[in-house]
Amino acid sequence: MDTLVTDELWNTIVPLLPTHPPSPKGGRRRIPDRCCLNGILFVLREGIRWQSLPASSGWGSGSTCWRRFAEWTAAGVWEKTHAHLIAALGERGLLDLERAVVDSASVRALRGGEHTGPNPTDRAKKGCKRHLISDGVGIPLVVQIGPANRRDEQWLPCLLW
Repeated sequence: MDTLVTDELWNTIVPLLPTHPPSPKGGRRRIPDRCCLNGILFVLREGIRWQSLPASSGWGSGSTCWRRFAEWTAAGVWEKTHAHLIAALGERGLLDLERAVVDSASVRALRGGEHTGPNPTDRAKKGCKRHLISDGVGIPLVVQIGPANRRDEQWLPCLLW
């Protein structure tokens, strides 16, 4: 089975994952978290649909990986992992903080949500902006989502604090 998650990365992430108690009803054995993480990273890297995840990969089905992705998102795993990895890169001197890039990208938000607003560049359809600061070599330091109708310079203080 191919792996996208190195042992070092896995050892960093595993303490941040929520524990899952065994089902009192029994049932099928749960796909290991590391396999699901490989499946999630493959879907995100390749830009494929969850249901297009190859069954032969051994990472679980697209539905299984999507459910684990949603569970970990609700538990704040991605934010905690990002903060931990940024701190580790900083300790190793691998961040270029001499320069930084601040940018945003508008995206449609068909289902709405609390972080959406009328997009001024898309006939006021629901949208949001992904705001980020990256270091001099492109490592994202801060990532936030806001409404599409908020100007970038208004969001900058939120990124810096």
